Amino acid sequence: MNPRVDRFLFAPVDTRMAAWFRRAFAIALAVMFWPEGRAFVSPVGDGAFARALWSSVFLTRPWWGLCLVVLAAWGVGLGGRRMGWLALLVLLPLWFSYGVTESRQILLLSLLAFSLLRVDRDRSSAGPMWPIRLVQLQLSLTYLVNAAVKTTPTYLSGDVLVALSRTQPNFLVDLTDGMQLVGSVVLPAWVAAVGTVVIEYALALLWWFPRMRIPAALLGVTFHLSLEAVIEVGWLDWACIFLYLAFLLPFESAGPSEPGDGRETSQSGDLRPEPSTRTLMRARRSRPCTCRVACGGCRRLARRRSARSALPGARAPCGCARVRRRGEERRTRSER
Repeated sequence: MNPRVDRFLFAPVDTRMAAWFRRAFAIALAVMFWPEGRAFVSPVGDGAFARALWSSVFLTRPWWGLCLVVLAAWGVGLGGRRMGWLALLVLLPLWFSYGVTESRQILLLSLLAFSLLRVDRDRSSAGPMWPIRLVQLQLSLTYLVNAAVKTTPTYLSGDVLVALSRTQPNFLVDLTDGMQLVGSVVLPAWVAAVGTVVIEYALALLWWFPRMRIPAALLGVTFHLSLEAVIEVGWLDWACIFLYLAFLLPFESAGPSEPGDGRETSQSGDLRPEPSTRTLMRARRSRPCTCRVACGGCRRLARRRSARSALPGARAPCGCARVRRRGEERRTRSER
């Protein structure tokens, strides 16, 4: 496998960083899934039986208490992966508390991916990096799909925004005249539409460039806070902002992926590829040989380059002390 692909998917995840993100994620799930004052909405049909079931079981305080207990246990690291999967099961009915919302879909899929990591404090790594990559990929695809759907002449002209502001009650601004007031500046609706699409494309791509992650985070926070003043979209804005931590936190561990696996890592957590034969030979030439008996490579190098080290006290090219002493004895005999 390509070393870059191996590093991208299988670099070890730092246990402490995974624990901090798990605690923050448990708190975010408790806040964003709070069922108080909500009702069941069936995604298909009338759903009379399901409505009664949700009202009497899943939208009650005992069920929410069970959700809080499971999230708290998973957040502090009790139960390992099974507790994460149990948290997914108890939160799944709340997905339909007021309809299938995109924000809850993103959070549940992120919970499923993050629950694949180990919750073992004794290990130096919580597992490979690919579950974190799934969370990152989901966030990037969310922006990319939204931008691709909006990339139409009708939307870019601003007509869709004007029509939605007239018909949808979640719009907080009036775009009937095709203009939007931003502070003391009046912007046409098409400028807002084009700017939204451009920013969403940028947020879908910039996260994958490490040097651009801080600017992408600032852009994303400003973008979502601006949307909060224009349209109400539930918890989607805050869910996306929270998942920025999947890119911003240094999840890659500075140690080996497993104790005793023998793979070296750099200080930034990147797996170093195994050195080649040429690299090993160069290192052998540059430092003294520590073996008690001169190795075959040192003897061959000594025989090959003995003529070049004719000066008294010159160091043998191989760096082996024993071969160097033998070369000095041979030169002494030849002088006599």
